[in-house]
Amino acid sequence: MGNDADILNWFREKVNERGGGNYQTMMNDALRAYIQHQDQTLEETIRKVIREELRAQG
Repeated sequence: MGNDADILNWFREKVNERGGGNYQTMMNDALRAYIQHQDQTLEETIRKVIREELRAQG
């Protein structure tokens, strides 16, 4: 694995490719999207388990 510098450089490059902005804001947006995805995945898993249990009770 790399160090923190490679992550920072990746985000800085993306900001430059987009014509400017704040790489820290882009990092926060990426983390926020990841967290939301994790929450959605957990919710989907819980719903699946509940459906399976209800079918088994059937």
